[in-house]
Amino acid sequence: MREIELWFEENDPGLAAYVREAPVRSPPDRRLRLLSATMVAGFVSLLGGIVVSLPALVLLGICLVVGGFAYMYYLKDVAGRPADHDER
Repeated sequence: MREIELWFEENDPGLAAYVREAPVRSPPDRRLRLLSATMVAGFVSLLGGIVVSLPALVLLGICLVVGGFAYMYYLKDVAGRPADHDER
């Protein structure tokens, strides 16, 4: 593995520097699970607030569900764009 790294460092130093300094991103599955859990929790709190007649719990549920959908569309928008780096 180190031989491959050395080859890239010698033959394409720009790519080697980009890979070395690239930010670490969390896997999309983790984001999707967190987003799903947030939306389910929001929906449950919304229903619980309606059943118990607590307006604060209803508002919290609405905020979580709407925020979850907004974040889902934000992730979809970000994932659809090409990577922002120099092409050589």
